Amino acid sequence: MTTLDDLRETLDQHAGQVPLDAALLPDVRTRAAGLRRRRRMLHGTALVVALVMAAVTIPWAVRSAQRTPVAGHSVAPTLWQTGITLREGSKYQIRIRQSDTVAQYVQVHGKGDGDAVEVLALDAGAFDPAALRRGEPVAIGGPQAWYVASYTPEVAGISVIGPVIGWKDAATGAWVLVIGYSEKKKAGMVEVARDVRLAGNVEEVSPVSFGWVPPELRAVQTDVDTGPGVPSASFGLGYGGEQGAVGILAFRNVLPFRFEATLKVEDKDWSNFERDLAGRTPKVINGAQTWYLPGPNKIFTPTPNEGADMVVAAGNCQIGMHVTDRNRITEADLDRMLGSATFGDCANASGWRPALG
Repeated sequence: MTTLDDLRETLDQHAGQVPLDAALLPDVRTRAAGLRRRRRMLHGTALVVALVMAAVTIPWAVRSAQRTPVAGHSVAPTLWQTGITLREGSKYQIRIRQSDTVAQYVQVHGKGDGDAVEVLALDAGAFDPAALRRGEPVAIGGPQAWYVASYTPEVAGISVIGPVIGWKDAATGAWVLVIGYSEKKKAGMVEVARDVRLAGNVEEVSPVSFGWVPPELRAVQTDVDTGPGVPSASFGLGYGGEQGAVGILAFRNVLPFRFEATLKVEDKDWSNFERDLAGRTPKVINGAQTWYLPGPNKIFTPTPNEGADMVVAAGNCQIGMHVTDRNRITEADLDRMLGSATFGDCANASGWRPALG
């Protein structure tokens, strides 16, 4: 399966959706449907583990996510300890959060509908505002903002194409971009921009929460979808020097440790796991069934020869754990992580907890 195949399948599934909130850019339905695709494990002749964005022009973003240390785990400094939020009482809601060490991204929906606009916040050193400042000044009820009807420069190495409203946040120095898909919907973009805030203590949540991880590991990349349907969570952890990858195949064997969790029940991918793991006796850890697969293996491709994968079935959750060096993060480490973990409901994100701690 390819990224475009996955996108087409998602668009077909969502083509008939009708937004309930007509004020939120109703003509962006197809782009929003692409963003709403599940970050699932993809099977072919061998399983390809690649958590991908729906299209190459959609921003991927983030910050260093860890706020509170787990046992034996130190906290590295963050660039700016904030998260994208919305003002209290906003008619919009955030469903998808993504992050790396220089930026963060959210998808903003009208409550109850399937449409979305994108909000991207970037560290000041990762953004050149020259093209934005040549745009039309626009009032958003606070900082000076500019509107560009057709914005094309790359932002932190990612193409952003379409109308943009942007401004500099006074408290953090970060640049914030509201990205739309139609020049006709400028008023709707202004409305979203007026509700956007940068605030502290925004935690990326997950259906699996680890009480212990190997020392010095911290979250450097996240992709969390708490929307209705099939919520999912993916996290990449590094030792401090890694920046997190961007764009298509961003999670593909580029960080020392990564994991993803999504719904197992009635998931065709899980049935493939059952087929591929037939005859292998699982180890039960903390009530979860686990299968440890050193690399290279025939279930996950490509896994580095020195890496390893672990398949986990916990309640209604399907979890994949992946390391690039099994001598540094060992099978015993993964077992200990799972032994310290609490598992939530992969069908409902309302009770999810921070992934670390």
